[in-house]
Amino acid sequence: MHFKIGNLQENSKIYRFKKDTENSFAKHLRTSYTERKTGVSYMDQNESKMQIAVLIDSENVSSRYASIIFNEIETYGFATYRRIYGNWTKNNGWSENILLENSITPIQQFRNTTGKNATDSALIIDAMDILYAGNVEGFCIVSSDGDFTRLASRLRESGMEVIGMGESKTPKSFRGACSVFTNIELLLEGDKEENKKEKRFV
Repeated sequence: MHFKIGNLQENSKIYRFKKDTENSFAKHLRTSYTERKTGVSYMDQNESKMQIAVLIDSENVSSRYASIIFNEIETYGFATYRRIYGNWTKNNGWSENILLENSITPIQQFRNTTGKNATDSALIIDAMDILYAGNVEGFCIVSSDGDFTRLASRLRESGMEVIGMGESKTPKSFRGACSVFTNIELLLEGDKEENKKEKRFV
């Protein structure tokens, strides 16, 4: 078979041009709208925010607050860690769909001894491990349990911002130990009111 060198070179140029164009277009698609507007990449945007470890006590917080929790966290920074603690052999309301939708990692903790809260212990140990890893600037402890008061104080003493989230029943001791405390019941009510307003104007 006989090939014309000129045709091969021309075809090679056309192929390279097509591949370069495809790669350029693919890169453009991967670039977020915000990045094109601000010149700052999505990764850089998150790195510039306060990195927060969100630790949720499933035994003291209802799953109905899931989206509210992370919407609120976005006002402070970026949720680097998203963990929830509990006994997943029992139905605690935090379904697989809710965990997946909010990218939350479930940490299994069996109740080894009657009268002792193993879930609290697991959350506290993880919090200290994360603290010493040095990857975050703040913690968000989501619970209405006053047993986390000392943990909140210890994290704050180490220079961490401590965001507490819980229901109205949360003890004053835990609220006071946090840098800021948010009543998630009020957030949920406010979200419902906003939805009502939006429906009125639709």
